[in-house]
Amino acid sequence: MALTRVKKVPTANLVQGSSFLTSVATSNMPAGSIIQIQHVKTNTKTTTTSSTMGDVTNLTLSFTPLLASSTLKITAYVAFKNQRTSANYAGGSYHIVHDGTHVDATPAEYEHFNQFHGGSVTEANNYSRSAKVGFVAASNTNARTIKVQLRSYSSSNVSINWASSFYSFIVVEEIAG
Repeated sequence: MALTRVKKVPTANLVQGSSFLTSVATSNMPAGSIIQIQHVKTNTKTTTTSSTMGDVTNLTLSFTPLLASSTLKITAYVAFKNQRTSANYAGGSYHIVHDGTHVDATPAEYEHFNQFHGGSVTEANNYSRSAKVGFVAASNTNARTIKVQLRSYSSSNVSINWASSFYSFIVVEEIAG
């Protein structure tokens, strides 16, 4: 897991009037300032045919806010594939979970869906890059778990990172309140 944090800026490098940069971990940061960024990146394939949300392998991040008054901007970028053989449709969905709670409404199981009509269609496939963003109040400085979960529509075969050449990410930005 790769972690990135904002570092202290040496006083000699500061522009006059920008002394707020010397201490990231205090509440002196102006509202709206990004005070910390962490991310996780994986190309591990996760596939399911289950209609119940399940964790995506290696797409989990432990995050500890620096300030209880901050807001967390959580973004998931995923390489999504749905596939159905012997039927003319395929579908599935994913969502972001912050400490056991869905960041947004649980998406319908057919959020990513395709269907073909007529003829003798025996396989349906859809490959896409998808992004979701959610905002969560930090509320405290306790560590929390942030992850992506995945589910299928009607036993379709859905995957995150269907091949090792595709990567998915979670990016968490802590924004001063």
